[in-house]
Amino acid sequence: MTKSIYITSAEPYSGKSVIVLGLVAMLLGRAQKIGYLKPIIPFGPEEQPDTHIETVLAHFQLPQTYRDTYVFSRQGAMQQIKDQHQGDMIDAIIARFKALESTCDFTVVEGSDFEGQGTAFEFETNRLIAKNLNSPVLLLVSGVGKTTAGIVQDALNFKQAYQAQDIQVLAVVVNRVQADQAADVQQLLRAQLSENILIAVIPADPGLENPTVHDIFEKLDGRLLFGSEHLGNQVDNFVTGAMQVPNF
Repeated sequence: MTKSIYITSAEPYSGKSVIVLGLVAMLLGRAQKIGYLKPIIPFGPEEQPDTHIETVLAHFQLPQTYRDTYVFSRQGAMQQIKDQHQGDMIDAIIARFKALESTCDFTVVEGSDFEGQGTAFEFETNRLIAKNLNSPVLLLVSGVGKTTAGIVQDALNFKQAYQAQDIQVLAVVVNRVQADQAADVQQLLRAQLSENILIAVIPADPGLENPTVHDIFEKLDGRLLFGSEHLGNQVDNFVTGAMQVPNF
């Protein structure tokens, strides 16, 4: 029986973090102990903590430490490959995965984030890790700025790239699709993917893309003068005022 899943995307800003949160929440309703692993994180914790890892651990109160959730920083993984130590890198990831898997009912593994240069490195590394962990994969495709045909072709190419390496594709999720495209994307993918592959098409929700006043206040390290009761309001546009307040 499958006890793990590898969630990966082929592009940045696909909404992978939200999919991971939703999947962990669903699994916790069916299993007592869920493990979470993100083998390669963007930065080492001494540079910049991964806020998504912190969110998963805190929100679901998983019995893991931050250090248990990753193996290499992105720079560390690239250095391993540059030094021709790719085998050692994979062995280290497998060891961490097996240690987690032995104590959990199910393990969710999250692929890397495709931030910065070297996206080809990340694509191949995610595929290599999934194959060596022998985990079925959930493939995530973004629908932002794409035609219906473009979305479907991206999904099919992504699926083929994994199946070509004998990796089981469990599900294809298309996220942030325009509402008027969703039904067509679903129908076209269903017609071209085998019945044993789950398909989910998630329409874009503009409200989810808008930060709150508190988000902006926190990011800018601002000083609150008044209006604390409105910090939860969402911001859907910005105006830059290059003059003093009365004139503006």
